[in-house]
Amino acid sequence: MLARDGRVSGRQKSGDKLELEVRVPTRPTPFEVVLDPPNAEWQCACDSKEAVCSHVVAGVISALASASRTG
Repeated sequence: MLARDGRVSGRQKSGDKLELEVRVPTRPTPFEVVLDPPNAEWQCACDSKEAVCSHVVAGVISALASASRTG
């Protein structure tokens, strides 16, 4: 839902890492998400105890959608 609602925005691409901001409706500041696809690693600034939080999932969905649009 976060990706579909356009709540993910790219901040910076550094090498293979992609830094994103994920905005949540109930939070005034976005969560920072870093994706590192070649190493299958990710980070999120949230305090979720899940193996992969919804912010990382939204970031991956958004990055894949963006890549498919740009070819």
